[in-house]
Amino acid sequence: MTTLLTVARLPLRRAIRDVRYVDPVLYGRSRGVVRRVYREVERDFGMLAPPVALHSPAPGLLVAVWELLRATLLVGGETTRAQREAVAAAVSRANQCPYCVEVHDASREQLGGPADVPVENDELLAVRGTFEYLNRMVTVFLPESPLPPAAPEPVRRTALRMLGSAADRPVEPCPVGRSGTELLADVADVADVVLGARLAAAVRGAVYAALARPPGLGDELPADPALHLAVLVAVAPWRVTPEVVGRVAGGDELVVALAAAGAARAAAAVTPLGGSGRAAG
Repeated sequence: MTTLLTVARLPLRRAIRDVRYVDPVLYGRSRGVVRRVYREVERDFGMLAPPVALHSPAPGLLVAVWELLRATLLVGGETTRAQREAVAAAVSRANQCPYCVEVHDASREQLGGPADVPVENDELLAVRGTFEYLNRMVTVFLPESPLPPAAPEPVRRTALRMLGSAADRPVEPCPVGRSGTELLADVADVADVVLGARLAAAVRGAVYAALARPPGLGDELPADPALHLAVLVAVAPWRVTPEVVGRVAGGDELVVALAAAGAARAAAAVTPLGGSGRAAG
């Protein structure tokens, strides 16, 4: 399967062309920190994962999200990779993110892991927080499946087995241990830097106000296009449309940062992450 992944590396790199609303940096045009992260993603995850690469218009966010995913899903500790993949798939199923369900169920099955794993320690809570974040971003920026919709079922099964085989790859431990809380907060902090102090403060206030309300947004969404986008990503990412994104002025980096700010704060709010780290506030 490793040979198959190597053969498929170029087509997998092209999959980031499926990203909506923003133009991610293509592998062949990547330089500096973006090229370094892309190489690490291929080395440790087995492929250039579009849910990571979609952050590349904001390179600092790309780094923070990759560190979050790598530390919580790929690097082992008290739990097995199969258990962590099971949690990733379960959270994605609860969030109705079929793209992530396909990828992480395939990895779980490749590893022979159970479908139902209790989320009862800090490592698995950190995986949950990661996918509360990533599910929101994937729902906004990616299609419903990592595979073409017209692909015949035998081709889909083979492709998913190939994707799942990446879960067998050994991953070196992170050089410095960080809690899931700290890593998720890093994503929110980097998004705030891109937004600037005034807009970041407005986004925080709007997102927390929306999270405090019961379901049913009605006319309570902010009129400001930037706040509108961040709040929707936090509480109803499936409602993001080209019109919503098109009203945001400022380019791809700002769009990705607004989405990341909303998603990170929602993920922190709905996940009781353990440890002594700070919240994504």
